[in-house]
Amino acid sequence: MPPNFPVRATSHVLESKSRRVFDNIKPETWILEEPRRDYGIDLMVRICEDGTVTNFKFLVQLKSSKNATTGDFEKGRLRTSTFHLLGRELEVALIAKFVESENKLYITK
Repeated sequence: MPPNFPVRATSHVLESKSRRVFDNIKPETWILEEPRRDYGIDLMVRICEDGTVTNFKFLVQLKSSKNATTGDFEKGRLRTSTFHLLGRELEVALIAKFVESENKLYITK
């Protein structure tokens, strides 16, 4: 009988895909930094201008799903604690949702 090995969760696969899609669509002038611990903030983005790193930065919370939401708007769930954290951060926060079936990233306005 072959040994049992850990199974990679679907949520981890979607998270990896959402990060790759975000990285692929971002401007080359953005530097992505990942916090050591994920407490509602998946990425911090620093913006460069004319080759110089600026003090402009914002936070990113990535969400993902296998399929799109029905209707005119893409929906995603955010824990209340994460909502409060992002709302009280000094930096601007962006929430993005990756939909695997469409291979598309939706970004909040």
